Amino acid sequence: MQGSIPKVLIVEDDDLRYKALSRWWSGVEIIRAKNAPVAILLLSSHHFDVVSLDHDLNDVESEVGVRTGKDIVNYIAEMQTDKPNLVLVHTGDDRAAEGMLNQLVLSDVICRRLANLDYSSVVPIKRWLLGKVSSG
Repeated sequence: MQGSIPKVLIVEDDDLRYKALSRWWSGVEIIRAKNAPVAILLLSSHHFDVVSLDHDLNDVESEVGVRTGKDIVNYIAEMQTDKPNLVLVHTGDDRAAEGMLNQLVLSDVICRRLANLDYSSVVPIKRWLLGKVSSG
């Protein structure tokens, strides 16, 4: 990532929540996925420094039955290389969030919960990302 603009994947189907999330990430490259199949396709073809992930996505089903943020976490956990540096879980579903975070931790993925859509916690993460760029 050194010398390049950090890349953030925001997986969010709700337009208002996406707008709120994307405002915090000014200065970085943002790519949006509205559903799990698109997110997994993007993760398979691009490296993302951060993935901001909702659990309850719109009800899109692909041939393999991938539909929720948990399915994306399963994919990230199984990735052999090029895992995101950080996964932020921003779902309002407490039980789902706990399961997603536990699986990420067990897969050696750094993760954090944005409880109650507390986007202000993104600020130090963004500083860290931008600092990595300027030091490279």
